[in-house]
Amino acid sequence: MNNENSKFNFALKKASYRDVEDCFRAFNRAYPTEDDCMVALIEAAAFDANSGRLESSGTSLYSCRACGRDDVEKINRGRAVKCLSCGKKTWLTAGTFFEKIRAARPYLACIWFLSHGISVSSETFHLLIGVAQSTAWNIARKVSMVLEDRLMNIESVVPAVEFYPAIRKRSIDTPARQSPKIDLTANDSDASLSFPDNRSQFTTDLNIGAHEASVLSVLSQVPAHVDEIAQACNIPVHQVLSAMTMLELEGLVQRLPGERYVSTVSKSRPANFIERTPEVVSLIGTFIEFFDDVYIGISGRYLQSYVARAWVLALNRLWPLKRLISLISSSGPLKMAQILETAPRTEIGLFLLLPYQHP
Repeated sequence: MNNENSKFNFALKKASYRDVEDCFRAFNRAYPTEDDCMVALIEAAAFDANSGRLESSGTSLYSCRACGRDDVEKINRGRAVKCLSCGKKTWLTAGTFFEKIRAARPYLACIWFLSHGISVSSETFHLLIGVAQSTAWNIARKVSMVLEDRLMNIESVVPAVEFYPAIRKRSIDTPARQSPKIDLTANDSDASLSFPDNRSQFTTDLNIGAHEASVLSVLSQVPAHVDEIAQACNIPVHQVLSAMTMLELEGLVQRLPGERYVSTVSKSRPANFIERTPEVVSLIGTFIEFFDDVYIGISGRYLQSYVARAWVLALNRLWPLKRLISLISSSGPLKMAQILETAPRTEIGLFLLLPYQHP
C-alpha cells in the first residue's frame, strides 16, 4: 500500500488460550463487579474518541441535567442519578450504544479484548463471561457493526468475492440448498461485484476448474442459453452443464427456465477499486486465515463487520480502552432488528482512516 498507513505493523493472529486467560484475569482485576463495569462504560463514553480528553459539558458527569446541581444519588445500578434537590432522574446511558443494555460486564469485556488485540469467538466468550452463546454472538455483532460504520473507508474497496474461501457459514437469508458463498452475490440486480480482468484468477482464487472459468467469463446479467454458452466457449454442451452445476454450488451463476443462465456477478471495476497487488492479495489472505482459525469460517452477510473487527484487533495499540468505548458509545443504541436487516456487501472497504489520524 503506497501510503503512510503501511508504516504500521499489521499483526493479526489467533490468540492462544493462555493469552485469553491472562487477558481475562487482568479484566477481572480491573473491573471486579458489575458496578465497576457500568462506571467504566459511563465515564469512558464521556471522553472524546479523537482527542482522548473528557468532553467539556460545563457540569459534572453525575450532575443533574435539569438543575445542574451535584447533590445526586445513583439509582438503577448506577445507570441513572436522582437529584436530591429537584427530584429529577437522569439516565446516564440514554442515547448511547449502551442504552437499555441488561448488563455492563459482557459489553465491557468484549471491548476490553478488542483493545488488547485478543481474538475471542462467541463459543469462548460465553464460557468466560457466563452468558448464553447467542447473547455473546449478539454483543460481538453489535460492536462489530459499529466499528464497520465508524472506521471502514468505503472509498477504497476490493470485491467481496476475494474473501470467498472464508465464507463457510450460512446466514438467515441464505437460500435453501445453496452454498453460503451465494450471500456475497445474491443481492439487488443493481449491485455489482468487481473482478480482475484476468480470467485465470478465477481458477486459483475460487477453486474452480478451467471449464468453469471459461463459462463464467462469457456469462453476464443477460440470460444466455446453454447452446450459446457452449458455442462461445467452444466446449461440448455436457461439459457446460457440468460446469454450471459447480458454479451454481459456488453461487456464481443462476439457472433460469429454458436452460438459460445468468451470472450473479458483473465484471465492471469501480473507480475506487484497489489494485490487486501482491501486497493486497497477501493482506486478504491474512484475513482469510484469521477468520478460519478463530471463527472456523464466517458468513458473507457480515463480512464487512468481520473485517472492521479484525482491523481493530490488529492495530489495537491505536485504540486504548477509553477511546474505543467512546467511539462505540457515540453510535447510539443499536437494535437486533438492525442486525437482521444487514445486507451482504458486494464491495469490501479495507483500509481504516480514523485511527491513523491519532498520534
